[in-house]
Amino acid sequence: MIDNSVSGEYNKAVFEKNRNTTFMVLCERTVHRVNRIICVLLAAVMMLTLSACGGDTGDPTAPALTEGSAPAQTEQSDDDEDELDLSAFIASFDKTAELEGQVVWDADGVKVEATGIAYDPISGPTILLSAENTTDRDLTIQADSVAVNGFMVNVGFSLNLPAQGKAQGSVVMPYASLALADIDRVATVELALRILDRVSYEVVAVSDTAVLVTTAAEGYEHEYDESGQTAYDANGVRLILKGIDESRLFSEGAALIVYMVNDTDKTVCVQAQNITVNGYEFTSAMSTTVLPSKRAVDILTFFDMDMEEYGIENIDSVELSFKIVEEDDWRVIDETDMITVEI
Repeated sequence: MIDNSVSGEYNKAVFEKNRNTTFMVLCERTVHRVNRIICVLLAAVMMLTLSACGGDTGDPTAPALTEGSAPAQTEQSDDDEDELDLSAFIASFDKTAELEGQVVWDADGVKVEATGIAYDPISGPTILLSAENTTDRDLTIQADSVAVNGFMVNVGFSLNLPAQGKAQGSVVMPYASLALADIDRVATVELALRILDRVSYEVVAVSDTAVLVTTAAEGYEHEYDESGQTAYDANGVRLILKGIDESRLFSEGAALIVYMVNDTDKTVCVQAQNITVNGYEFTSAMSTTVLPSKRAVDILTFFDMDMEEYGIENIDSVELSFKIVEEDDWRVIDETDMITVEI
């Protein structure tokens, strides 16, 4: 039973705290991944430098390649295999879809237009935006929500827009997030913007959701894979556990993939809590917003640093529970009992 006598403000405060925890965990995870990428790049530069400086040494002890022989293959690390997996996804991603110009928001002295779509070879498909500010206030434009082909996608878009000025920006949809949802092309993008006063951080406006339709949308229908362990199916919300991914492709640690479906007409937030691995309590966090009639795929990471601290080499058991909250008034819709993840 859910005690809804608890005030909505209290639920909101608790949920914001959990979101902050999620943000800190994600920051830590990002730092580790960025450090790894930097190390790989530095190693590549060093190898190129040594190759350029060394040239032909004429070392008589160096083994010669005879006809029909092949260079020795170096052993590939797990990290390299992960990067290759994502590289394969990026290579197969359909980059032919185009997007015509469309106004996203035109009110309160601010006009934002989507001018096209580009495909960054590393980060992901990118919606190009052009903005104009006819007010006397310096503003910041952020992405309030983004959905691609019906799936929620986290983006880090923020654009400073000077008073009486113009600016251009881009909303990047990360390949890693698209891979989680098995999205191989961009057919539709649903984008809502939040406009803030850059000095006071006052919310000036939140735009309606603009639906951007690319040339890939014609005849396209996403095939939803809802296989897995059903953790919750009530009140118009379904939570499906897709298993534990140990490739480290999406995070710095093994990750539980959680597939969420919101068939209600309300925006809901799904939070993982009371997480234990092999009986040990973990600091992992997941807090995901799912708009009405949308889906989301997110991960709950069991960080390698925590695994090492507890001396865990293999994941034998995972238990957790979920809290589902209606975002408009922060009313608790439901809280699950403890769930044992099928390993």
